[in-house]
Amino acid sequence: MFDTPPRPERERGSATIIVVAVIAAIVVIALAWGAVAQARAARHHAKMAADTASLAAAQHLSLGEASACRAATRMAERNSARMRDCSVDGEAVSVTVSYRDTVVSGGVISAEAHARAGPVTTGV
Repeated sequence: MFDTPPRPERERGSATIIVVAVIAAIVVIALAWGAVAQARAARHHAKMAADTASLAAAQHLSLGEASACRAATRMAERNSARMRDCSVDGEAVSVTVSYRDTVVSGGVISAEAHARAGPVTTGV
């Protein structure tokens, strides 16, 4: 019914090159998206570890600064994080933790987070 004009011999296979290029672009975008997702997950994990460590320290503050910081360190380690800093300022405890994880590509991603815990004050 419809006759298509013959293609020149040099254009044969050009669609294959375009398809390969599109697939390669999709793979690169997917890998980049995965790396961003893993970085965000590491950041959230570090923040969670810092929050729980500061709460553990605040809970043990009545036993002294050393005891509070030991409790914070134990809690950070339970959350696969490493305690970087622990300090007490009156009735408040500040902690900084770091978290490292292996990414799909075989590299290592790290994140650091800070949290503070202490008594709750109300304006009543």
